Amino acid sequence: MEHIKAVIKNGDDIELLVHCPHHNGDTVLFDEDTDNCIHCGNELEQVNIAAWEEYHRLKPAPTVVR
Repeated sequence: MEHIKAVIKNGDDIELLVHCPHHNGDTVLFDEDTDNCIHCGNELEQVNIAAWEEYHRLKPAPTVVR
């Protein structure tokens, strides 16, 4: 994956922004399920580990319904 440009908290939702080289340097949404660019589907490279860890630190744990 390309270097993560920003981790933003939007209310209860966390959005992870990455740089996709196929979009001429535009910042695009990252699909965490496929590790691909949401817009073009190309695989992104080079994870920024600190930002990735921050993303998962901010992201709430899944709610378990019993």
